[in-house]
Amino acid sequence: MEQASAGLPYPNPFWPALGGATHIDVSLAQAGGLTLRAYDVTGVLVRTIAAQDCPNGKFSFSWDGRNDAGQLVATGIYFILVQAPGVKETKLVGVLK
Repeated sequence: MEQASAGLPYPNPFWPALGGATHIDVSLAQAGGLTLRAYDVTGVLVRTIAAQDCPNGKFSFSWDGRNDAGQLVATGIYFILVQAPGVKETKLVGVLK
């Protein structure tokens, strides 16, 4: 049986001020709700990247380095929390301006 998993963000770090984005691949062994959220180092939610129901399979999501208000986030390290049936993983990504 295939395992559910989330890959490493790529590219990492990335430069959103130059139009860059980072991508996270997710593989789901079963259908269900999936969320990807970006948090700063203090634990504050800066962006909900995805919040949707997905069938089983492989998916790719992108984050353009913007917060939920559409503003570019500050240079730094951010945590991407991936939650779905069989997956609860945290990935680190660097944002450079």
